[in-house]
Amino acid sequence: MHWIQRHILDQLMTHATRRFSELRAEGVESNLFQYHLRHIIRKGLVEKCDGGYRLAPQGLYYADRYSREYKGERPQPKLITVIVLKNNRGEVLLQQKSRQPWIGQYHLPAGKIHIGEATLAAAVRELKEKTGVDGVCSLQFSSSAHVQVMQEGTVISDYFGLIYSGNYDGPVERGEWIDLDRCPDGLVLAPSVRELLCLARGHDGGVHSVVVEVE
Repeated sequence: MHWIQRHILDQLMTHATRRFSELRAEGVESNLFQYHLRHIIRKGLVEKCDGGYRLAPQGLYYADRYSREYKGERPQPKLITVIVLKNNRGEVLLQQKSRQPWIGQYHLPAGKIHIGEATLAAAVRELKEKTGVDGVCSLQFSSSAHVQVMQEGTVISDYFGLIYSGNYDGPVERGEWIDLDRCPDGLVLAPSVRELLCLARGHDGGVHSVVVEVE
């Protein structure tokens, strides 16, 4: 984001409204300032009002996540749904990761929750997108966990996962059914998968903390 646009947002985060003359950065030509003001209006961050200008709904969302320390949105744990799907043989549906981190290793179907989306709806959507399974199994909330995967003192993965469980015996477009009691040779589970499976089995509805150290 251009510094002039950030300057405008900074002003409107500490004032309900500001006039053009109050928003304008010192030493910036009027035409250049108007260009950047119009740009963030088009992006839905700022809107015109009786008192001049104010944050639009998208701007309020930005302000809610803004950090003075980072001079922008603060990095935060991801909020995701994790789906534990089993068939009548007790096998778990897993998917091989095609990108880092943990490329080539197997993880449970999972994905980020969208803004304004209910968590169950997010789990159903992610299951469809990741595996092709579409609304034919009943997912139930099991538990939740704040998961941190560490390597050499560095946080590699940091997310808050809402774990949903279900049973399914139909066709799957993407993914593999794995019997974890007889784990195939060469199959490597991504960090935190076994911990998430344990929490799903407990089905206690609680909030847990999971820290995994990898070599």
